[in-house]
Amino acid sequence: MYGYLIRRFLTVLLLMWVMTVIIFGLASISGGGVDRLFPVNAVTPFDIVRHKGINETDTSPAQQYFTWLKNVFWGNFGNIASFRGDTVFDSVSEKLIPMFNASLLLVGTALLFLVILGFLLGTFAAVKPDHIATKIINFFCMVNTSIPDFAIAIILMMVFAVRLRLLPSSGMSDPLLYESNFWQHFLDRLRHLILPAITLSFTYVASFTEHVRKTISGILQQDYIRTARAKGLSGRIVLSKHALRNGLVPCLAAVFEC
Repeated sequence: MYGYLIRRFLTVLLLMWVMTVIIFGLASISGGGVDRLFPVNAVTPFDIVRHKGINETDTSPAQQYFTWLKNVFWGNFGNIASFRGDTVFDSVSEKLIPMFNASLLLVGTALLFLVILGFLLGTFAAVKPDHIATKIINFFCMVNTSIPDFAIAIILMMVFAVRLRLLPSSGMSDPLLYESNFWQHFLDRLRHLILPAITLSFTYVASFTEHVRKTISGILQQDYIRTARAKGLSGRIVLSKHALRNGLVPCLAAVFEC
């Protein structure tokens, strides 16, 4: 499993590097060059020269790219111009860190929601295939795969944010910074995470639930499961200590394929 995770991580890094090369190359050959990525509403030529010097865009495209890549490696994503009276250059890293923290928290919450719900639904459907609740789960998975995520987001916002006014639809700040007490901060961030986390994980719940159901169903048909039942072990022990333990690794590996 560790080898699989390492390969996936290296694949993501390779894809990210290729995308940076493509985007930087397209920006270089387009009108205006890489400067279009750093627009400046300058009023004098001095502002433009100063901006190019700060962002090191006054060299060749190849040198600009490797300079940018070196800076990114050390956590420096450059500067961007913002105008509040006079021209002010803000650090891109300072702008990205709060967004990165919020995005990382959102992805982690959605992944946790996906794993818990998928395991519960898939395991129940595998253990009791003829139950009425299993038919409801199958219907839910069918509907789940036919509704796009943006439609789910709109429906959730219309119901819980606009109509019922129970949950916010925007306005989340950096989750690591708070002025109030911890629990008030925690509950506020939790309210902001519910709708986007459900939306982000909703389209993947069906495929993960189906994978868990097939995996657990296949394990329950194995000879060692029949042997464990013949020894008089209860169904709960057989499921928890034999079926789920052996099905945990392939099910978790499927999370990274969803």
